[in-house]
Amino acid sequence: MLEVGPDGEVTQRVQPHGQLPVQLFHLENQSDAENQAADILRRCGAESFDLICGPLVRALLICLPENQYILAIIMHHIISDGVSMQILVDELAVCYEASLRGETARLDKLPVQYVDYSLWLQHWLSDGRGERQQSYWRERLGDEHTVLPLQVDHSRQVVARYGAAQYDFDLPERLSTGLRQLAASVEVTLFMALLTACTFCCIVTPANGIYA
Repeated sequence: MLEVGPDGEVTQRVQPHGQLPVQLFHLENQSDAENQAADILRRCGAESFDLICGPLVRALLICLPENQYILAIIMHHIISDGVSMQILVDELAVCYEASLRGETARLDKLPVQYVDYSLWLQHWLSDGRGERQQSYWRERLGDEHTVLPLQVDHSRQVVARYGAAQYDFDLPERLSTGLRQLAASVEVTLFMALLTACTFCCIVTPANGIYA
């Protein structure tokens, strides 16, 4: 939860543990249950989050015919990323399996919390390295930054309300191996190498996908 002080400075306040309400949708007797479920997921995914008061996570369970279920957890990216999502999925699986056995789930304690990273970063910046990094980039980038002319297929809207599209494809093994070797030669991840090669109009991911 974010709080704004009298001086306008924004601080974060970590709330105590609480319950996460789950919205329940019963579609067991609906002939077009799949279409209704897809519509529910679209509407819930499009709802905005209140960054000041929260919550920044929503959960819903859709009950379909033939004992099928859809559990959806929607989180704002400010509280989740690829690593934390995998931890969440793993812990949900452990809790679900323990619940089926009528047992209490035993979750491994995480060796590092995000607050540990925050403290490390504050210490890293406090000894002058932050100023040195800033000076380095100011020297390299200079003070004048001209607009980069990019060729686009059509003019962009002032307000970006258009939807994204996804195109999946497989890279040839030779090309994939070459990309990995190139990334390793400059000591970066494959994602960083592909992201550097992309334009501002699309993002190429190491999962062999392009998000326009």
